[in-house]
Amino acid sequence: MRPIYEDKSDAVNEERLRAKVEGACYCKLYKVGMKYGADYFGFRANRAVSLVEMKNRTCESTTYDTYMISLAKVKKCLEYGELLGVPFVVVVEWTDRTGYVTIDRSMVRKDTVRMQLQNFRGDKQDIEPCLHIGIDLFKPLGEKE
Repeated sequence: MRPIYEDKSDAVNEERLRAKVEGACYCKLYKVGMKYGADYFGFRANRAVSLVEMKNRTCESTTYDTYMISLAKVKKCLEYGELLGVPFVVVVEWTDRTGYVTIDRSMVRKDTVRMQLQNFRGDKQDIEPCLHIGIDLFKPLGEKE
């Protein structure tokens, strides 16, 4: 089983971001297990409305041209989203802003998937194909698509 790389400050940051997203999107986010791929399922009026992956980053949104996410996670979340008829949304809080993007299959292409070869944690599973999403595709949290 793969280790979980989270500490108490990560949990505090995630909880703060969860509350921020719930307020901006008028939904209730429920934390779900790793088997679902996403961090949360969003519900409104007892109906599923989204799968949500949330990340806190310690850099500005302009530091990198893309945000990368595991291709395996994307595949799993898109499959659940298609099964339920709900979008897969990634929310990222950088030091200068919070943005979101809805991921769909059209974003997964040969030119947007690259190998993540850095292994800072000494975990061989960190070397994997990742989807690179242009930072310019992220909308400010609270702005509707």
